[in-house]
Order: sequence, then structure tokens, then C-alpha cells
Amino acid sequence: MKDAPSLRLLTGFVIVAMLVGSVLDGLFDTRLDYWIHDAAIVKQARSRWRYVVVVVMDDDIPMEVSRLQALPLFALATERLVAAGAKDIFLDARVSKELELRMPYAACIKSKGEVVWSKPECMVTGANQCEILPSAKGRAPLSMNESALAHFRLGPFPANQQHLPDFLLFDFISLATGLEASDRLVTRQSPIARWLDLSPNHAAIKLAASVANQRLQATLSDIHAQDICDGDVSCLRIRLSKPLYAVQTTEQYAFLPLSQLASCSESDAMRMASLAKDKAVIFQVTTPVDVTDTVITAMTNAFFFLALNN
Repeated sequence: MKDAPSLRLLTGFVIVAMLVGSVLDGLFDTRLDYWIHDAAIVKQARSRWRYVVVVVMDDDIPMEVSRLQALPLFALATERLVAAGAKDIFLDARVSKELELRMPYAACIKSKGEVVWSKPECMVTGANQCEILPSAKGRAPLSMNESALAHFRLGPFPANQQHLPDFLLFDFISLATGLEASDRLVTRQSPIARWLDLSPNHAAIKLAASVANQRLQATLSDIHAQDICDGDVSCLRIRLSKPLYAVQTTEQYAFLPLSQLASCSESDAMRMASLAKDKAVIFQVTTPVDVTDTVITAMTNAFFFLALNN
């Protein structure tokens, strides 16, 4: 019975704490969590992206457009970015080669988020039935011109699809090799993978070589600046920026909307693409408010822009 006052006091404290927490959560949303999260994981936060442009699926791309249906938008944006002088481009996604051919795909985005669809076609057979044929975009959702493809990379294909031909995604011009790039992060005496694998085929290395190769080689040759991860892998501690939750085109950050780069108006798209001149580009298949350090969809691998902005 003597413990009853203490129990009541503890119960009251828990109830008050829950009420205060609910009020703070309602007033501040998740901003309090961001402060704690950023302080914990952001090391030497960047104040500027010098070498990289990040492209995201912004709010002007309707929710009805899935990530798979948006693949032609990334292909169109790639052509325009390369034409505007961008360096290498990495699609931060693991894309299946076995896509639904009869699905409509987004061809471009009009103003106010209206989608122009590339729709499947109906061919009437001898039995007076409709045979569904893939749309123009559906036959090869990542089809792009050769000059653009020469600068394009994406994450590794699923292991059970390595033997399938690349033209299922890129059309027959994809006879060029080297489309895949590693997106692996490694660990160093920690369960959290926050170190960059310095293997030559890593996406970060390839992108860095396209924009600042001399600086990259100096970093790779400085063994004192490197660590050993997972037993025998040369690695480097990644640097992160503070999270951005909306697209922006400031001098410090180029966090660009896919909807404008894949606009049906080529002139509007090229004005936006000019911001990527002489920079590497990373395509995210996420929105600005999605987390980037967890795998939120089967197409993502939590790569982001890592160590390119030193």
C-alpha cells in the first residue's frame, strides 16, 4: 500500500507526458524530430551543392502517375539535361526489365500538372477482337537518343534479370555497355551503412569523375583520408546536406522538379535544364518530402548524392 502514492505519481507523470507530446506533435509536426535527426547524422553539413543537381518527382506530377509510368519522363529529362550541358546522370533506382507492356506511360507534363499519356493501342484481329499492343513509350520506357544515353547510368538490375537484354528498357540503341552503376553503401564497425564504397564502378565515383576528375583522383590517392570497410573495401565517410523539403533553384541548391524538365514545352524545359550545365545529375524516384536514408519503395536504394559535393 505504501507504493500506491508513487504509482499514482508515475501514472500521472506518464499521462501528462503523453498529453504534452501530443500537443507538441500537433503544433510542430515532425520538425522537432528533424532537429534531432540532423544533429545525429549530418556531418559537416553542406551549405552549397557545387557539383550536383538533384531532380525529384514534384507535386506537379499527379499521384496517378506511378514511378514506373514516370520512366519516360526521366528519359525525356535526360535528353534535355545533356543538351543543356549536364555531365553524367544517375537514376537512383533499380528498374525491372519485365514491365507491364500494356500499361499507359507518361509522355510529358503540361502546365498545371496535366499529363500527356502514351496509351496502349488496340489492333482488331480476324476474330473481331481487340489485341492490346504496347504504346510507343511502353515498348521501351527509358528510350532516349544516343548522346543522352552515353551520359546515363542507373542502379543495378535485379539479380534474376541480369541476363535479359537492355533493349527491353532502352530500345535497340542500348548496345552501349556500362549502363549499370553500383549504388552500394558499406559499414565500418557500425550496423549503419554510412560509408561510400570507392570501387571504380560506383555511381558516386563515376559522377564525380565527370565533373571534378582531378579532385577525385587526389582524394582516391590519399590513403590517409580513406578507411577500410567490411573487412577489405576502401571507403570514405559520406557527407550529407540538411534535408530539403521543396524544390528550389537557388545558387546554393539546385533541387529541380521533374515536371518542368519533362514539360511538353521544350523551351520551358531547356530553361530549367540550363541550371545543370557542367554538373552531375541525380534523379530520385521520390518526392521532396520522402525520406532518402531508407528504402521506401522497391525501386529505391537510398543512394542520394553522397560524397559529390566536397
